[in-house]
Amino acid sequence: MQSKLEKISPKKAEEFLSQNFCNRPISPLTVQKYVRLIKAGKFYVTHQGIAFDEQGRLRDGQHRLRAIIETGTTVSMMVSRGLTEEAALAIDDGRKRTDAQALSMAHGGPISGFVAAIAKEIFIGGLHFGTATKPVAPGRLDLVDFYREHAEAIQSVWEAFRDNTAGVGASYILAALVRASYHVPAKKLKRFAEVLASGYSKEGEEFIITLRNHILLKRKEPKNRALRDDLYAKTEQAVADWHANKGVNRIAKAKKELFPLPSDRVVEVGE
Repeated sequence: MQSKLEKISPKKAEEFLSQNFCNRPISPLTVQKYVRLIKAGKFYVTHQGIAFDEQGRLRDGQHRLRAIIETGTTVSMMVSRGLTEEAALAIDDGRKRTDAQALSMAHGGPISGFVAAIAKEIFIGGLHFGTATKPVAPGRLDLVDFYREHAEAIQSVWEAFRDNTAGVGASYILAALVRASYHVPAKKLKRFAEVLASGYSKEGEEFIITLRNHILLKRKEPKNRALRDDLYAKTEQAVADWHANKGVNRIAKAKKELFPLPSDRVVEVGE
């Protein structure tokens, strides 16, 4: 087998794809992940690229090639030729790094899977309100950059829920609170988080307990994206009402992202 760095134009990508053989069905989300990396100038050369077997058939790299065609951009990538059938079957058989492991490597310290999940839910942001048919997951490099930008806010909120992930401390609940931290005074948000996590309140904080009880009840239901979106929206609305000193006794649901970040992406339905 021989490998070398080659520049692959959209025309060359189409030629390579015409030799596709026995690959998995194309995943539009995976293609879009590579599209975003190419457009952002973050599609870096690594030892991974595309591969052809001994018969000249494409056995790996179809999603990267599709992204090159979609962006109309020429990309440098490693191209391997001469894979044996046994080697082709071993492709993607290794252990994939988790998001937490990637963040830990980039951050220079241990990052838990739960913290990584919070970062991903924050990244999704307004998509919790139905602005796309499917949540757009961040690519690995997107997530690393995003976490680096918001690490301090994530850690400050996570501290209140360190021992409460089995209660109300779900990643999507904390994501709403982290977003709120950029809009609500730190002392006020910290108190909201402490009451929500612990269940111990003072006079005038009964509303937070109402939200806590609602979340605990709902989390007994089968977990799915609709439930996450519902509780995310209700948490955001509750924090907004708390910030505005509204004497609300019922749980309302936000209809749009109340705590946007400067880096939020506007995603069209069907993207």
